[in-house]
Amino acid sequence: MGKPVLNEIMTERAKRVNPYYCAKLNWTLPGDLKPDSGEAAEWIAKQQILHSLRADGILGPKTWASLNHKMHEPKLSPFVTIGGKSVAAPAGLVHFDDPRGISFYGQGGWEPREDSTIGGVNLLVLHWDGSRSAHDCFHTLVHRGLSVHLLLDGDGTMYQALDLVSARAWHARGNNERSIGIEIQNPWRVGKYLRSFDTDLGDTGREVVEEILPHTDERWQHLDFTSEQKSALEIWVPFLCSELDIPFVLPTGDDGRVLSTLCPPTFSGVCGHYHLQTDKVDPGLSLWPVLEDCIAKRATTQ
Repeated sequence: MGKPVLNEIMTERAKRVNPYYCAKLNWTLPGDLKPDSGEAAEWIAKQQILHSLRADGILGPKTWASLNHKMHEPKLSPFVTIGGKSVAAPAGLVHFDDPRGISFYGQGGWEPREDSTIGGVNLLVLHWDGSRSAHDCFHTLVHRGLSVHLLLDGDGTMYQALDLVSARAWHARGNNERSIGIEIQNPWRVGKYLRSFDTDLGDTGREVVEEILPHTDERWQHLDFTSEQKSALEIWVPFLCSELDIPFVLPTGDDGRVLSTLCPPTFSGVCGHYHLQTDKVDPGLSLWPVLEDCIAKRATTQ
């Protein structure tokens, strides 16, 4: 069979999510290959190499489309699901019902909220995923038994993976019940100084940001978010706050600047993952000016 393409970690992750993709995409692997087998993962990885795709052994929508000589074009829905109801979205998104979308239903890593009313949610948490794509982030979360409500890809495409109100995603420890989470695609490399990034990031054109490392006085560098992502957040964050009755405010200190440390435990509004946990640094500080501008513009128009 030759040298294996996948390492042990990649193989285990592929074995975990390939049955999901075969069922969701209604696809049968050739021969006697079982979706949850290492043999299937290796076969998929080798096919990905032949089609100039990233060899991760996972039959995601892009790989499925390529193997079936189709274009990967996820359908954008004009609606977002909130409390079981379809609500007009501020921009198109890929819904969890779309076979080419992302869904944690049937995957574990989430549970029903104790309070499934809009008033039970008062926190919007922004994450970055350290992944090559939103689907890659999904694979990682499924493998780790975690979840999130929304995923924002590098090209600005928003994926809804769970109902925003009825589902409690596992993304922010003790704040899961009262929050919704957005994973923002960003292949950052944590470190005091920027070192060489992987060449297979599937990402180009990002700026390098130097700023204060959250929870410290040190400076560090990381890749910034894309202009498409920032534009999407300018649309989605105010919308989500409005629809879910979340205060459209950021956690600030006495100087009026967004905190680079933990926020008060009673804070309600929009925050970063690092505002809730000292062992997290995402999403860095470079998104706050974008949202501060949104808040200022809203104040002048009201």
